[in-house]
Amino acid sequence: MFKLQLIIKIVTNLLLVCYPLIIFVSLRYGYVNLAILSLVIIFILKLFMLPALFSQLRWFAYMLPCLGLFLAATSWLFNHYQILLYYPVMVNVALLIVFGYSLSTSPTIIERFARMQNPNLPLQAITYTRKVTIVWCIFFIVNGGIALFTCLLENLDLWTLYNGGISYLLMALLMGAEWLIRKRYHP
Repeated sequence: MFKLQLIIKIVTNLLLVCYPLIIFVSLRYGYVNLAILSLVIIFILKLFMLPALFSQLRWFAYMLPCLGLFLAATSWLFNHYQILLYYPVMVNVALLIVFGYSLSTSPTIIERFARMQNPNLPLQAITYTRKVTIVWCIFFIVNGGIALFTCLLENLDLWTLYNGGISYLLMALLMGAEWLIRKRYHP
C-alpha cells in the first residue's frame, strides 16, 4: 500500500509540474475537456495524498489543489478555457501570502524549514532565514507578475515557455544561489 501511495504522489507531482504542457497540448489540439477531467483527477489525488505538515500550514496544502479544482470547474462551466492559464499566477499569489504572512509571525517559513534540519538555530541563522524569506517574497511578486502578463497577452506559446520552463529555471537558479551563499557564509 505504501508503494502505491508513493507512486501516486510522484506521478501527481510530476503531472502538476507539467501543468503548463498539459494546458498547451489541450488548447492547441482541442482536447480541452479531456485536459480538464485529467486536471480534476490530478487535483483530487493531490488532496488525498497531502503530506503531514506543520499544523499552521495544513490549510495552505489544501488551498493549491482547491484553487486548481476551482479553475478547472470554472473554465468548464463557462466554456472559457483561458481561465486555466491563471493557475501559475494563483500559485505565486498563494505562496506570496504564506511567505509574507510568515514574516509577520515568527518563525518565518524558511526558518521552519531550516529547523527541520537543525532545531537549535543561532540568531545569525534566524536573521539569514528572514532575509531569504523576503527574497522569496520578491521572487513570487516578480514571477507572478510575469505569469499574469503572459496570461493577458493570450499567447499560448509564450505562456507555456515562461510558465512551463523559464519560471522553473528561475526558481532553480534562486534555490541554487541561496544554497551556494548559505554554504559559503553560513556553514
